[in-house]
Amino acid sequence: MESFKIKIVEPIRILAKKERLRILKKAGYNLFRVPADKVTIDFLTDSGTGALSQDQLAMMMKGDESYAGAKSWQRFEKAAQEFTGKKEIIPVHQGRAAEKIITETLVKSRGCYAVANTFFDTTRANFEHAGAVCVDFPASDNIASREKFKGNLNVRAADYFLKKNGAKTAALVMTATNNANGGQPVSLVNISAAAALARRYKIPFIIDACRVAENGYFIKRDEKSASAMTISAIVRKSLKNADIVFMSAKKDGLANMGGFIATDNKKFAEMFKNLGILYEGYSTYGGMSGREMETVAQGLKEVLEENYLRHRVGQVAELHKTLSKIGFKLINPPGGHAVYLDASTALPHVKKENLPGQALAISFYLEGGVRGVEIGTLMFGKSARRELVRLALPRRAYTKSHLDYVAEVGKAVWKKRKTLRGFKIVKAPAELRHFSATFRPVS
Repeated sequence: MESFKIKIVEPIRILAKKERLRILKKAGYNLFRVPADKVTIDFLTDSGTGALSQDQLAMMMKGDESYAGAKSWQRFEKAAQEFTGKKEIIPVHQGRAAEKIITETLVKSRGCYAVANTFFDTTRANFEHAGAVCVDFPASDNIASREKFKGNLNVRAADYFLKKNGAKTAALVMTATNNANGGQPVSLVNISAAAALARRYKIPFIIDACRVAENGYFIKRDEKSASAMTISAIVRKSLKNADIVFMSAKKDGLANMGGFIATDNKKFAEMFKNLGILYEGYSTYGGMSGREMETVAQGLKEVLEENYLRHRVGQVAELHKTLSKIGFKLINPPGGHAVYLDASTALPHVKKENLPGQALAISFYLEGGVRGVEIGTLMFGKSARRELVRLALPRRAYTKSHLDYVAEVGKAVWKKRKTLRGFKIVKAPAELRHFSATFRPVS
């Protein structure tokens, strides 16, 4: 059952199918451009879309909006230090801002490399915008295998690459959980091995910690050496060897906005703070209000509760199981924050250049107002390894009956899958095109 009870509710609209089609056409068949009040179940992202707890709402009332040195900043800083085990905390308004500051600091020349277990869209875009070439080394590309830590870095392959290119590599990035690879966790053993690899080649080791609490739950559940540890201890041990940690608190911070960079390296901290003042605001608020800092500080405590994490991961597993029974091929095993449907097997008649992931995502909205997101050729371009649709579950927002509704929509989509058409891009920017591109159906 849900690990919470409901105090505040928001009505959900269910539009007629012809109205959803009209909205899709007006939005250029881009689900990012669909107004939220025209969506029935919103699985577009789990970033900043969760429900706040009563304690978070209460702490918001204590928000200190002083420009410098606010009491809210002091509570935020202490909470982030306790969560990460790092001394230097640089606040930012969200993870993307942290990525910009970090990449501008580390990428010294165009054509250098950045390596990762798998880069997600904004991390890749920020490194590439700064001039780096991003290279992925996922431990597993097998969509069907049920390995427990498929989010791991392929240390052997990364080592082989760095032997030739270590001097030209700006950073080694570990994303935990591995979003682009199915929300799969990384193990403590692999994190330690990745840190050792970075030290060997004198490369900064960075952990994207936006879902590190969810990752910690998988470690406790599936890594024997950590079974007796608390989630808090696992998180701190995971982050211990990182030179730089950054976090979008819109995920495992359980907040609607906020984030930070954490490090013990004073040289890095000084450079990050200087750029933070330039881009984000003063170094004791970083683009956040006092209310937002209070929300994150409380959220960093609540996210470590095992009952919450058990329910969170269990919801994803339940939806994964149901959609699999319908016939969809998904990335196995179920990950931490979303289910990932394989569009290439669901729509084998839609060519890669006609964006099968976008076609499948559009069909979920058209049939039942369920909004997901394509993760494939549209999002990653030439670096895409699969054609996926991600249904990301907001935290503490939906109940089992909502998941049952999504399953019914999935059944309707599955029955019509052979009739679905692909899409062509009409207009798109050069970077992060999936956010604002427009499309037309292939005739």
